[in-house]
Amino acid sequence: MLKFNTQRPMESLQRVNFLKEMDLSIWDPPENPDVIEEDALNEKSCVQVLNILIKKADSEIAELEDDILMLQRQLACEDDMRFAELNKKIVNLDNMLRTLKE
Repeated sequence: MLKFNTQRPMESLQRVNFLKEMDLSIWDPPENPDVIEEDALNEKSCVQVLNILIKKADSEIAELEDDILMLQRQLACEDDMRFAELNKKIVNLDNMLRTLKE
C-alpha cells in the first residue's frame, strides 16, 4: 500500500516545482544578452589590467636583479680592497718580525 504525505503536500509540490525550474534554467538561453556582453567586456578589461601589472612586475624584477648584481660587484671590489689592505699589514708585520729576530 502506498503512503502519501498528507501532512505537507504543499512542501512536496514546491520542491517539485523548484526542481523543474532548475532543470529548465540549465537549458534555457540567457535572458539578457547585454549581461553576457558586459561580462565579456569585464573579463577583457581584467585580462588587460593583469597583463599591465605583469609587465610592471617583470620590469621591477629586472631592476632589482640589476641592483643585486651591482651590489655584488661593489662587495667584491670592497673585499678586494680589504684583502689588499690586510695583505699590506701582513707584509709589514712580517718585516717587523724579521727585524726583531735579527
